Amino acid sequence: MGVQRREYSLASKVLHWLLPWRIPVYDSFVRSSLGVPDAWDHPEAYARIARELFRAARNVTAANPAWFGSLEPRAPLRAFDKCFWWFGGGNVATAVEVRSPWRIVDELGLARL
Repeated sequence: MGVQRREYSLASKVLHWLLPWRIPVYDSFVRSSLGVPDAWDHPEAYARIARELFRAARNVTAANPAWFGSLEPRAPLRAFDKCFWWFGGGNVATAVEVRSPWRIVDELGLARL
């Protein structure tokens, strides 16, 4: 259609996956959780999300890291990502938690390909 795509959501998720302790996720669920209007342009919205998440992460004490969850990486931004995703609408979605991806590959017979 002649319009450039700006993949802020995809880019932030990939970078968050690589550096979960440094890069916050940017998606519609997180935007919704933090009350960031849909009308805001991506750079403005992501800057607000990053500010809010880094502020919250600074205020978290290490006294009780149990809220980080049991799966690695156990980092404040990763925990907030899960929390805001849940509150923003992820609680109505269905997702599978895969602890051993190679088991899935074996079950599907893909290892023999």
